[in-house]
Amino acid sequence: MRCPQTGLLALGAPDLRDTAVLHVHAVNPYGFSHLRRISQENVDLNRNFGDFDEPLPVNPGYAEIHDWLLPAEWPPGPQAEAALDANPARHGARGLQRAVGLGQHEFADGMFYGGHAPTWSQCTFRSILRQYTPRARELASIDIHTGLGPYGVGECASSSASTRICCRVRSAGGASWHRCTTAARPASR
Repeated sequence: MRCPQTGLLALGAPDLRDTAVLHVHAVNPYGFSHLRRISQENVDLNRNFGDFDEPLPVNPGYAEIHDWLLPAEWPPGPQAEAALDANPARHGARGLQRAVGLGQHEFADGMFYGGHAPTWSQCTFRSILRQYTPRARELASIDIHTGLGPYGVGECASSSASTRICCRVRSAGGASWHRCTTAARPASR
């Protein structure tokens, strides 16, 4: 089985005059050393590439269950289990998955925490882009993961209520160059 990055490299350079490919391996030494995608600050890097000049997104669904997901006593007792089990009755069958999976910026000790500012990893990645793409008019970022489902199947393709993250990057001499948005993906047919 070939990993996605080496598979892309094996395809060779794209045959397009105005397109280049820059491969950047994960810029998360702490996460790699602990087999996690979080940084040393417990920041989920997938949720750290938003616009921190704008108000951070609020996830009230996560706020409702944070204390039950990470109770003061471990392992969780029957009260925490009962509270989590009752969540689908209040928020639908996928409510719990959505509350956790959307990420959050409020609880630094919580799951899928996006942080309150750009992490070292994000700043380093941006620095790499500025160095190697100074004349780019547009950039597209593809974040390849392993372990999110069957081999060769994207996470969005395997879930009917998933989320996609779209990043449109514009460069003007290395100035303001990114805008990421998260949008609910339509249910698959």
